[in-house]
Amino acid sequence: MTADEIYELARKRQPAPDNMTLPEQLLYTTARNIYKSYSDGIITLEQAKQEKLQSIRNFDNLSRKYEIYDDHARRRVKISQLLTEADKNGCDICRRVSRVFDGRESVFDTSDKTHGVLVEIIRQAKREYSQGYTDRTEDDYIAQAVMDAGFYERVEVKE
Repeated sequence: MTADEIYELARKRQPAPDNMTLPEQLLYTTARNIYKSYSDGIITLEQAKQEKLQSIRNFDNLSRKYEIYDDHARRRVKISQLLTEADKNGCDICRRVSRVFDGRESVFDTSDKTHGVLVEIIRQAKREYSQGYTDRTEDDYIAQAVMDAGFYERVEVKE
């Protein structure tokens, strides 16, 4: 569906079709909210126009990303099928590529000291983690251990 068609559905207060993609659903909901806010007097006509233009720009960008993601997902399925065949009948390199692709073989260089330190911190955190004694998840516990060890990225807030 095009952005204009989606806005027309929202303007006429028609229900969203069942076959809408995620970007289309987001635009439809946004359009309904803009029309409702304008009709309730919460925003001006100028604000509604600006929000509509921004939502259409976001929709166009999100739609392209969605199409790319969908295309890559289809390709990964095909590649996975081929690599399964390579894992069964291929040479050593083909089998290794298959193991790296599906995650059975790590792509990290274990000689990297930082990687080794992080692996050890995570192992230690997993040993100390106990679901019975905390309401935090195991991932929260590991993330805290990694941050306590000084591995975090400094983020500067721009104002």
